[in-house]
Amino acid sequence: MKQLISLLALVLLSSCGTDTVVNEYCNYTARLVYNGSMTVLTPLNAALGGANTFAFVSMEGNSAKSYYLKANLKNQSQEKVLVQVRTEAGEIFPTLGLENSRGFIIGRSSYAPEVLYVFDRVCPNCYKEHRDTRYILNFKDDLTVKCTENGGCGREYSLLNGGLVVSTNNGEKLFRYRATADGFTLKVNN
Repeated sequence: MKQLISLLALVLLSSCGTDTVVNEYCNYTARLVYNGSMTVLTPLNAALGGANTFAFVSMEGNSAKSYYLKANLKNQSQEKVLVQVRTEAGEIFPTLGLENSRGFIIGRSSYAPEVLYVFDRVCPNCYKEHRDTRYILNFKDDLTVKCTENGGCGREYSLLNGGLVVSTNNGEKLFRYRATADGFTLKVNN
C-alpha cells in the first residue's frame, strides 16, 4: 500500500508541467529599503495607507551616498525626497526593478487591503518580446495602467486583481515583487 501511494504521488508530481505553474512573484532583481517617516512623501504615504490607491515610485540621481526617491499619484505632481545611503558594511544600493528611472507601482487593493502590491512599471509583455525597458506603464485611471509609451502594445492591466491584463484575454500579468511596510520602513525585494 505504501508503494502504491508513493507511485501515485510520483505520477501526480511528474504530470504537472511547467505550463501549469503560476508564480506570484517575478525573478528580476528588486531591492529597496526606505527607513523614515512615510509622511515625507505624500503620494507614497497615500498608497501605503489606503485601499485602491496606487503610486509610481522611482529613483534618480544615484551616487554612492544618496539618491532621490520620487513618488506621484495619478494626475498629481511628483514629490521627491533625498535619501542618504547608510555606509554600513554590506549595504546594497537600491534596485527598483528592471530600471530605476521607471521604478515601481505601489499600493493596496480593496480586494485584499492587507496585501501590499509592488509591480514593475515596465510592461511585461513588451519586455518579454523586445527585452527593452522603454515600454512603460502609465495610469489610464486610478486602478488601471496602460502600455502606451514608445509605441507599446496598448494592453491595460488592473491594479485590483494582481496585475492581470484586462484589455484582451491574453498576455502576461504585471511583474510583482515581495514587499512589506510599516509606519517607518518600506522593504521591497525579490
